[in-house]
Amino acid sequence: MPGLAVEAAHLEKIYNSGFDGMYTYFASDTFVYGSKPMNWNHMSSYCKQREMMFIPSVGPGYIDTEVGGDKSVLPCLVFKKGLAVYNY
Repeated sequence: MPGLAVEAAHLEKIYNSGFDGMYTYFASDTFVYGSKPMNWNHMSSYCKQREMMFIPSVGPGYIDTEVGGDKSVLPCLVFKKGLAVYNY
């Protein structure tokens, strides 16, 4: 069973608690440590060294202004190096 990795400090806590791996949950690259793809290489390496699963969460872009979201952050689909990614 994986544990939720929100902040960097959670990696060690998840490992020490006996989880089989970790996941990021939030599909936004501007929200928390675990949701930022720039941190996924570190998180993945951490898990590989400890024989744990790493499950980065991704999701479709959406505009959450209707539910009171940050109106200055609107996602859009862009292509980088042949990959479709959501950018803000």
